[in-house]
Amino acid sequence: MTTIMTSEASASVRMVFWRRLLQNPNALAGFATLFLLAVLAVLAPVLAPGDPLRQIGTPLQWPLQGGAFCWAPIHLVVQWVQECCTGHVSRS
Repeated sequence: MTTIMTSEASASVRMVFWRRLLQNPNALAGFATLFLLAVLAVLAPVLAPGDPLRQIGTPLQWPLQGGAFCWAPIHLVVQWVQECCTGHVSRS
């Protein structure tokens, strides 16, 4: 025996769903987060126009290497990591 849901019954189910969603703060926070992510995904071409790969610096560099905000001698950090991890230093 199959039960066919009428439009009144489906509307009632939807009302119960929304009422329970609005009463649960965790579900509401999750719903709001998903909604915000969806809006940001739709607006991504407007918020960050252009090629995303051209917006970053040279790939595979240490953080802050050679830029205007370079505050540490990165080559010394690289040398220290090589000495600690491999036991030898490359002299390139």
